Amino acid sequence: MVTLLAISIAMLSVCTPVCALSPPQYGVWRQLNASIGAGLLVQVEQMQEIDEGNYVIPVRGRSSEVSAALAAILITAYSIGGINVQVQVLDPDGSPVENPLASKRAADASQLQRYFERALCANPYIHCIRHGRGGVFDPAFWVECNPKIIQFWNDNIGDYYGNEVFVAADVFKNVLQTSFETEAGSISVGFTTKPVWYWN
Repeated sequence: MVTLLAISIAMLSVCTPVCALSPPQYGVWRQLNASIGAGLLVQVEQMQEIDEGNYVIPVRGRSSEVSAALAAILITAYSIGGINVQVQVLDPDGSPVENPLASKRAADASQLQRYFERALCANPYIHCIRHGRGGVFDPAFWVECNPKIIQFWNDNIGDYYGNEVFVAADVFKNVLQTSFETEAGSISVGFTTKPVWYWN
C-alpha cells in the first residue's frame, strides 16, 4: 500500500516549466488532511521538516480514545524517492501516542473494527463500518464511504485547476492500513462506496 501510494504521489508531482513543483511529501499531507482531517475529532497539523529529506506530519485526536484509534489504523511511514514521511499521532495535549497494537495484537476483527469506528466517527465522508459478507476471501469488515469526491490542489498538469479528484473511498484506502494480524489470525479491511441509490 505504501508503495502504491508512493507511485501515485510521484506521478502526481510531475510539473511543467510554467508551474511550481509540488514536492511529493505534500501529496501525503493533502490526502491525510482532506480525508482524515475532515473529521470533527481529528486535526492534521502542518508538516514539519526534521532534516533534509525527512518530514513529520502531526495528527491530533480531540480525545485520547480517538488518538489511540488513529495510531492503530493510520499508515505511519512513507518512503517516496528518497523522501521519508512519518505520521505522528498526538493526544489532545500534544503528547505522542503509541500504536496500541504494537505491543499487543487485537483479539479479533471486532476489536479492530472498534478502532476504525472511533477514529472515523464524525467524519462526513464515512457512511458506516460494515461487517464482512462471510466469504473465505472477503475482508473482515468494510469501511463504507459516502458517494462523495475528495478534491485538493496537487500541481496536477492534467487538470485545468491543478487539482486531484478521487472517490473518497480511494483516499481513505491510501492513508489507512488494510491488513492486520490479530490473535484470531490475519484479517483484511475493505473500502467501498455507498451506492447512490441506497438510502440506509
